[in-house]
Amino acid sequence: MLYVIVGLHEEGKKDILGLWLLRSETVREWVRIRNDLKARGVREGEHNHNGQLGRDKGRC
Repeated sequence: MLYVIVGLHEEGKKDILGLWLLRSETVREWVRIRNDLKARGVREGEHNHNGQLGRDKGRC
């Protein structure tokens, strides 16, 4: 599956933060993506996703 992560600036501008091709949607893969984003300077904030991991809103 191809995942596209989109960020939203405080001004409302959207940016594509990255594209990831995953064989399966696991916690381990999401942690890897989160760590990649943090390493590139993406600030923590609220995020929404499809709830596959049992959460529909949380902190990244």
